[in-house]
Amino acid sequence: MDVTGTRDHFPVHRIYCVGQNYAKNVRLDFFNKPADAAYTEGSELPYPMATENLNHEIELVVTIGKNGTNLSE
Repeated sequence: MDVTGTRDHFPVHRIYCVGQNYAKNVRLDFFNKPADAAYTEGSELPYPMATENLNHEIELVVTIGKNGTNLSE
């Protein structure tokens, strides 16, 4: 993935997700997505030609730029 405001590129190997989409849904969902599920700005999203109604999600990606444990917010 491109690093905004720089010429740097950050390799994406694994995507771990935590979701709680609706207030009435009190349990958190943990899931993962393959690295090739990430698209950068301007990328084309392939989909079947017969598609008449394409719905998609946008996720916020946070990258921690250093190794560590017990990191403060």
